[in-house]
Amino acid sequence: ASINATFTKFISMADFHSNQSEMTDKMCPAIAKALRKYNSVNGCLPERVIMYRDGVGDGQIPYVVEHEVAAITKCFNEAGMDEVKFTYIIVSKRINTRLFRNNGKPTNPPSGTVVDDVITLPER
Repeated sequence: ASINATFTKFISMADFHSNQSEMTDKMCPAIAKALRKYNSVNGCLPERVIMYRDGVGDGQIPYVVEHEVAAITKCFNEAGMDEVKFTYIIVSKRINTRLFRNNGKPTNPPSGTVVDDVITLPER
């Protein structure tokens, strides 16, 4: 978790888990610790929180929304952060979609091409 405005100072925590329920049980204390550290450095709690999550298969997305996001939101509420802007991003690396530009013969799209509509899944 970054704790300053220039995103150059961080706090991190590590914990072992063996199943999904244990992970959500241990996530809230880690988030609470990060919030306390942010508050001690900045004198306030963050207005916006962005979290990235890896290792989620397509079939696990409903579980993540129902359990992990709900647990994190509860943690924010317990810290008095009822109005926090919270973004939870699930990072997928195993994608089979290939994009081509058709200008006579199929070629790769230019570097920096962003696809954020139509072929993307809204639950990701």
